[in-house]
This record gives sequence, C-alpha cells and structure tokens, in this order.
Amino acid sequence: MIRLELLKSFIAAADAGSFSAAARLMGKHLATVSGNIARLEDELGVVLFDRKGKYPEITPEGLNLYDSAKVVVDSAERFSNNALQLSMGVPAELTLALDQDLNVDRVFAALPEFQKKWPHLRLSVVSLSPEHIFEGIKLGQIDLALAPTLEGQSSFYEFMAIGNVI
Repeated sequence: MIRLELLKSFIAAADAGSFSAAARLMGKHLATVSGNIARLEDELGVVLFDRKGKYPEITPEGLNLYDSAKVVVDSAERFSNNALQLSMGVPAELTLALDQDLNVDRVFAALPEFQKKWPHLRLSVVSLSPEHIFEGIKLGQIDLALAPTLEGQSSFYEFMAIGNVI
C-alpha cells in the first residue's frame, strides 16, 4: 500500500514546480521530498518527473496520476478528521424535523455555513406535521425539531424556545 507521505510529496512537488519548493512548503528536507518521490516512482513503476532540466517537469504519466493522488490524500484527511470528531463526541448523523407549515428559507440559507462547521456530519432534514414530529421524537428518530407551536405531552421530549420567527 502506498504511504500518504509519498503522495503528499508528489502533490507538493507538482504544485510547487520543484522539489526544493515542495520541501519548503512541507517543512521537510529536500532529500526527504526527493527520496519520497523516487520511492513512489519505484513502487508505481512509473516516472513521475523528468529530471533532465534545472527544474523537474511532471511527465504525462505524472499528470495522469496527479488528480487520483489528490483524491486519495483528501479522502484520507477527511477520514482522519471524521474519526477525530467522532472521538470527541460529535455525532455522525443528525435528523432535523421542520414543521411543514414553517417558512424554511432561513433554515436552508444557513445550511452551507452549517456544513462548513461540521463537514462530516450527515444531516437529514424532514418536513413533517407536528404530530409526526412528536411521534418521531418519541421513537428516537428525530434529534432536533423546529415547530412554531408545541402541543401534547412534554414528558417524552425536552424543548426550549430559542427565538421568534417573523
């Protein structure tokens, strides 16, 4: 299996245009970056950079593999960040129920910021009648609900008014 450090060196060198610039960008020694790229080329059996000139030039094969390398590194970083959030108690999923009679424009306008803050959280948003919201809360299918009125037995849910919608 290819080590992420090798892929990161390859990506940095391709982005920076030289091994020395990649080393500075990564806070590594030039020999480390150059060695990582050589090891990656050996493992892949593909020459990623043409080293004939003053600056290494990415080969067509290197260009072909560049996007895939970025996807692998980005996926591994998302995986690590997701695991870190889970270890800190951030839930992986959240179901938000909205009363079907609510104007949800403001809620949906806030979702991009929500996603930036918690990018690994799978958010499900459902629009339901108050009766179905309360039933979902009872069954543990709904984590958070927004409803303009609360009716029924409060012994199965907790609520707090957090503001008024005008």
